[in-house]
Amino acid sequence: MIPAPRGLAARYKNANSTHHTYLPLVAFDDEGRPLVVSEKTGELVRADRYRNFDGVEPHPHADLVAIVPADGWRVAWKTASGGEWSQPLVGWGLKADGTVVPLDCDPAGYVDDFGDSATHTYRIYHPDADPTPDADAEAPR
Repeated sequence: MIPAPRGLAARYKNANSTHHTYLPLVAFDDEGRPLVVSEKTGELVRADRYRNFDGVEPHPHADLVAIVPADGWRVAWKTASGGEWSQPLVGWGLKADGTVVPLDCDPAGYVDDFGDSATHTYRIYHPDADPTPDADAEAPR
């Protein structure tokens, strides 16, 4: 048995959903198969023992060391048709490396760190903030 590097997780597809469930990876067996702790028995089992096993990846939330409320901050998502829809952020997540990521919540109640999203176009803003200066305007002297 080989101990797993810190921060890896076994990923499981949730039925009828685009979300995944993650179990921390504990080790690899002698053949290199990932091992997790069974939530029912507490025993070390192969991660692929469960039918919905979908691979191994860095745990998406393992690095969060603190969460604070977003206090009015919002995320605006771009739609495929070029429009935009907005929703409140539920909080900010502080990662162990010092970076801060936005957290949002979907209608099913899943909280997601989308700070590194390469598949969605979004902007973060606070409604009370001054608008971003025009990029073509001259800077004040």
